[in-house]
Amino acid sequence: MDYKGSDLTIAELLSALQIKIDDLSKIKRSPMQPCLQRSEVLLPISINIFTIYKADPSQIEQHKEKMGDTLQSCKRLLNTFAAINQLPVEILTQVFRNLQSHRSCENKFPPRLAITQTRHVSDAKDALSWVRLTTNICKHWREVALFTPSLWNHIYFDIEATQSNSWSYLPSPSVLLRSHPVPLHMTIFVDPRNACNSDPKDFFNALQTVTNRVETLQISWECQYKRGFGMLHALRHPFPRLTSLALQFRDNSLANMRPDPLPAAIFGGELPQLRRLSLWFYTCWSQHKFPKLTHISLHEQLVRPSVNEFLDILESAPCLEFLFLWEAGPRIVQGDILPRRTISLPALRFAQFASKASDDRYNARILECLNIPQSTRCLLLYTHQDPRISYDSVERLFTHIRPERINELRVYQYKQYTYTFALEMDASRISIQNMPISWLDSGIPKFRNIHHLHLVPKNTPIPKVNLGGFPSLVTITCYDSLNGIHRFVTSLSEDETETGCPCPFLETIYFYVGEQISKLRSLYSPHDEEFVRRALDCMPEPITVIRARGHSFQVVLKLQSAFPRSDESETEALITFPADYMQLWN
Repeated sequence: MDYKGSDLTIAELLSALQIKIDDLSKIKRSPMQPCLQRSEVLLPISINIFTIYKADPSQIEQHKEKMGDTLQSCKRLLNTFAAINQLPVEILTQVFRNLQSHRSCENKFPPRLAITQTRHVSDAKDALSWVRLTTNICKHWREVALFTPSLWNHIYFDIEATQSNSWSYLPSPSVLLRSHPVPLHMTIFVDPRNACNSDPKDFFNALQTVTNRVETLQISWECQYKRGFGMLHALRHPFPRLTSLALQFRDNSLANMRPDPLPAAIFGGELPQLRRLSLWFYTCWSQHKFPKLTHISLHEQLVRPSVNEFLDILESAPCLEFLFLWEAGPRIVQGDILPRRTISLPALRFAQFASKASDDRYNARILECLNIPQSTRCLLLYTHQDPRISYDSVERLFTHIRPERINELRVYQYKQYTYTFALEMDASRISIQNMPISWLDSGIPKFRNIHHLHLVPKNTPIPKVNLGGFPSLVTITCYDSLNGIHRFVTSLSEDETETGCPCPFLETIYFYVGEQISKLRSLYSPHDEEFVRRALDCMPEPITVIRARGHSFQVVLKLQSAFPRSDESETEALITFPADYMQLWN
């Protein structure tokens, strides 16, 4: 349509504007083409404001809605020229995926609900927070967010009974349809504490439509164990792709009851692809065998299996890589005679035992019945008024390890964790917290090839060490403490053995002092203060200590504070020193 000057009617104006927009929307733009300005779109169509004022008001009202739609189309067209909308969908999808905080734990084992007590509503809201951030920016972002199935395949559900005898869902069960056809990973919290008389059937029905796509399923049903049967009934259908399963049913009123086995009919009677299994409350699972299991975690078992029953479970999982027991597994005391049978687990990489009960202290003795690789990493974490265990018992736990290959010992002593005993051992290193005093007094008889000793006496003096029990030491590293430094260094230069000074191969003692360097006046001994000042005067050169017999060694002061940490791993279950029973719940 050609422009007619000031006689242009509103109808003709809108028609011309829409035609122009349609023409522009057909133009193929290069990514390098500069964005069009609003004036470039509207300038060819001059609007005589006086003509509009002379028009019939009813005519303006008649075309008001159409004008709004046309202007909205214009705005959307301009948005398509924005640089942010030139990003490939794959990159934009990855940006949105990075906003999904709940994905950060997707590969962890045990699953997050296994080692936390956080309530589910906040978790479900956090898992949905990315939706508001991405769908309210522009139409393009909204379409990418809502219609990309891979952005909806990790779902956090909160299902809660209301006082009106119904169920509330966050998010709606219909959200499961958005993930079609990709595999699903679901975490489900059900809270029926308001005593709803019915099951959340809307969710059960939605779940039945996706059973062939579910790969990860985590269910936490709080309170009223008997009401949990409805959920178990909903799981009677086969889940052919399920590789990871966590079932948690909490009901403190059943603490003294033996729970029935999990129904044999759930999941269609079999889980052929199951690799990871986490169970609470239950001791056994009727007629189910999982020969492909690589990860097992058992938690808060109200009735413990016998040693032979537990060994049967391990024997049925020959590919096991990870074993985690949290107040679970058979109870074993120090003097128990274990069955004369050995279970071979050639793929086992991690074994961890954690409890706050005094009668669980020696549960790790189950390792005496296992044939496992030398590289298996074993961890113990106990909290009690007297959390320590005897050295003889610890020594028997690790018969799979070759003592001559242990060359590093880390000792953590923390006042605030007095009631926590932690031990980690792998093929070359021992880390221990609140160890029996005799271990430092006499050394560790079985491990005489330790080259590196780390002492972490947080808020305590440097511990007294019978260094004659560590004849192969090459380095000693002490962290965050200067109290006792003079006594410690002097003890290494005195002739205490028939062959001369202790630790004849010692080369260097490192002191990582951090903020302690500013607290010289708080040192217990003037000898310590004098020694530290002399070391500071020599910096950056070390102090050399000459010994009458044996090699001389150097004392190096490090002003930065650097604590030895546990290695990073794919699991949340590993102990991070200094260990605390509560750390796994955070």
